[in-house]
Amino acid sequence: MNVNKITLLLAELKDHIQHKSVLNEDVSKASVEWHLSHTIQIFSAICKNATQSAPEEYQYAFNKNRFKIWLIGYIPRGIGRSPKAFLNQEELTEEQLLAFLNRAEELFEDFQKVSKNHFFTHPIFGQLNKKRTLWFLHLHTKHHLKIIRDIIKK
Repeated sequence: MNVNKITLLLAELKDHIQHKSVLNEDVSKASVEWHLSHTIQIFSAICKNATQSAPEEYQYAFNKNRFKIWLIGYIPRGIGRSPKAFLNQEELTEEQLLAFLNRAEELFEDFQKVSKNHFFTHPIFGQLNKKRTLWFLHLHTKHHLKIIRDIIKK
């Protein structure tokens, strides 16, 4: 996965902060703000966890769910559930969202410097090494950006 593509997605997230209060329940029960907050929280947690992982503990294992999503190239809407720790309930200001996004970018810079076997463990996809973590960061961010675009467009 090209790091520049992920950087562009982060820039697009930043562009959508101004639309944080937009809600369209025909698209999602959650507002743009929720999708922004969720995406940034997940992104940051993954980068931080992978950076702090012990690469010698990484073990590749085939995962059919990961393989299916890799084949189709996107996360179908409505099949995933956010972990409770990432279900933001408080309203955030544009400044708070921007600060969280800036922190996510810093964590991403740190993550880019780690070795190929640094990893994070996804609850469904299992251990993802650096290459697969980049794939997932792109996939997950792109998934929520599509929803955000649809919410704003309607």
